[in-house]
This record gives sequence, C-alpha cells and structure tokens, in this order.
Amino acid sequence: MVSGRHLEIPISAKFRMKLPVSSSRPVFSDMTGTKRHYASCLDYLGNLKANLLLDIHLHDHVETLYNDIRHKALIQYTHPFVSVDLRMMANAFKTSVPGLEKELEALITDNQIQARIDSHNKILYARHADQRNATFQRALQTGSEFDRDVRIIAAIDEANV
Repeated sequence: MVSGRHLEIPISAKFRMKLPVSSSRPVFSDMTGTKRHYASCLDYLGNLKANLLLDIHLHDHVETLYNDIRHKALIQYTHPFVSVDLRMMANAFKTSVPGLEKELEALITDNQIQARIDSHNKILYARHADQRNATFQRALQTGSEFDRDVRIIAAIDEANV
C-alpha cells in the first residue's frame, strides 16, 4: 500500500553547516533522502529539545518548531499514496495507532491532509479528485460547445442561402 514519490523538505547547505553538533547534520538526511527514517530524525530532534530550550532565542519556539517538523513529516509520508495502513505508519513514526489517528485528524481538520480515516480497518484514504468524473464532465462540456458552434454555423449558412 505504501510506495511512490516523496515531497522534499529543503534544507540549505548553510543551515546544515551552522548546526551546533556535527553529528546532527546527517539526521536531516533521514527526512530528505530517498530512504526516509522519520522516527530516527524525530527522536534526535526530541533529544535536542533540552538543549534548545536553554537557547535564549529559540526557547519560545522549540515546541512549535518540533510540532511543525513532525506535521510536515506526516504530510510528506501520506502525500503520494491513495491509501496508507495506519499500523505501518505508526511503526514508521514509532508511535501508537490511536495517537497517530489524533494527529492525522488534526491535520485533516486543518485541511493540511486531504484524506479520511477508516478507524475500523485503520487505513487512511486520500481524497484525490475523481479524475474519471472530471474528464467525463469536460468531455460533456466540449460536446455541448461543439454542438452550439455547429448550430451557429448552420444558422449562418441558412441565412446566406
């Protein structure tokens, strides 16, 4: 159920070089590389919280930043799929299924993820536009416009005869 392309989280080279601990730099590749390791990145960021809370400039923003990064990871994980098994996703984020459902419900409510949750089967279904219906509607509209144009041309021809 889970395969496909991923969104990229841009992290500048300058920002990576300014990170306080050189061992922290590779952790961002966990969320931006081709193999995503969301849990390890979020765990590392969670471990950094104590140090970041001591920073005079960041302490007011640490929780917001952490939550925003986590939400971006959840959005990034779900975006390319039509359906996602919540048990697999909870495992990828090292969290419980009920906790994950609550987070996803909040993102759905905020319209950050266009999806619905099947709580019984623990599956997230994306609400992608029904392309078949949209194509059919466009075909009907094109047919109506063509019919109108033919009638106008026929009326002009009748007037000229």
